[in-house]
Amino acid sequence: MKYKLTNLIVLWLLLSSFNWIDFIKSHEGFRPDVYTCPSGKPTIGYGHVIKPGEEITSLDTTQATQILLKDFTRSIYHAKRYHPNLNDTQIAAVAHLIYSIGIGNYSKSGVYIAIRDNKSQQSIYAEWIKWGYYKQKVHPKKMFNRNVEFFEFKNGSSTSK
Repeated sequence: MKYKLTNLIVLWLLLSSFNWIDFIKSHEGFRPDVYTCPSGKPTIGYGHVIKPGEEITSLDTTQATQILLKDFTRSIYHAKRYHPNLNDTQIAAVAHLIYSIGIGNYSKSGVYIAIRDNKSQQSIYAEWIKWGYYKQKVHPKKMFNRNVEFFEFKNGSSTSK
């Protein structure tokens, strides 16, 4: 399925009270050339995993931002598909988690199951922070990101742009 970056989604991303795009840019950082991410996948820009058939060897920040918007739009699509009853703030938080861990991992995760089964906030949080580890150790940056996501999921956005 193709994902279109519609004007409505771009507007929503730009106007949402928590700027997820800037957040992703800040924690991913910009890499103009292909590199191997910690999970061993070829990656470029602001954390874009290069898929088979994509022929990207270098990007400028404008190109990388366009790809990031498309990737995050895809994550929003998946979050809405999996959780049609969540509000926009919760969808955005789940979308960021999907952007970070991939839809394959998310679809098998305890977070997905806990939200789907309408578990308590405490149960959802316990599953969510499991994604803050790398090689069975707390990864400070990942744990920070998981806590930001969960705060937004639980409380709605209290942070302005």
